[in-house]
Amino acid sequence: MSTHAAVPEISNLLGFEVTQCLVDRALSLRFSRGQQSALLRIERSFRLTLDGEWELDPESDRASLGPSLRLFGRVVESAQLLVTGELELVLSGGAGLLVYRGRNYEAWTLKLPDDILVVSGIDGEISVFRNQL
Repeated sequence: MSTHAAVPEISNLLGFEVTQCLVDRALSLRFSRGQQSALLRIERSFRLTLDGEWELDPESDRASLGPSLRLFGRVVESAQLLVTGELELVLSGGAGLLVYRGRNYEAWTLKLPDDILVVSGIDGEISVFRNQL
């Protein structure tokens, strides 16, 4: 299923806490709430707001992603997919994350509970995959 409209399942992230920050060729944030978990993998540019504002890109110097590690322990207060294909999260303590859409390849992926995968594709097209066993 592909859609540019808001995906209702994204609200499932409310109340999830950032329990892991991983930097490799991308920035990955693991979220947990009880026994449930979600994983956001960011492979392109994003804006971080937290006692200041940064434009960060995992493709550049990995050390520049340092401010994003301060998201650890923060709780998701708001989560939405924008019509433009961007992902916007508001987290506790005044933190914010705006993950930009993809232009030439997938910019980010979000694995939600219940085997739902949300992918930012080319030109901001959002695709949603549901595992139906």
